[in-house]
Amino acid sequence: MMNAARSRIGIIVRKDIGLGGVVVVSGLLFCFTPWAAAAEYSVQFGELRGADHQTVLPTSNIKLCDKSTGYRFGYKIVPPGSGSYEYHAIIYLPAPAAQMESKNSVISEGGKQIKTAAKNVIGPSVDEFGFDKGDPSGSWKIDVVVQNSVVATIKFDVAAAGSCP
Repeated sequence: MMNAARSRIGIIVRKDIGLGGVVVVSGLLFCFTPWAAAAEYSVQFGELRGADHQTVLPTSNIKLCDKSTGYRFGYKIVPPGSGSYEYHAIIYLPAPAAQMESKNSVISEGGKQIKTAAKNVIGPSVDEFGFDKGDPSGSWKIDVVVQNSVVATIKFDVAAAGSCP
């Protein structure tokens, strides 16, 4: 009965290493979990193109085009492997926006800082943004946080556009 239970859960206790050896080996295996270090995540930022807004055109100059035009910008996180990970962003605005949407976000610092809701994903992930009327131009910053560590700080300029899509 005991051997059947052990084989069902995949534990085999060899007499020569005993239960203490199993605990040590299990502890070593636990230390080698598939979590990647924060520095191993790649982040790409820029204008988002394509029908699904998944293609990143790298730039640090973003057009202040209303989201109704279809213009989007954002970042893409590329993990080093195929495991799941959790991420969110902290967005720093140069001035408070005229209107603030707070669904799934936390707004602080007098309306100049927005923390997005955490997302759990597997594989590459794109976060896209669009401007509302009254969003400020100037120098913006985004901290991309993966597994509770900042993996990228993106600084970019937002300026009025000569033309929008």
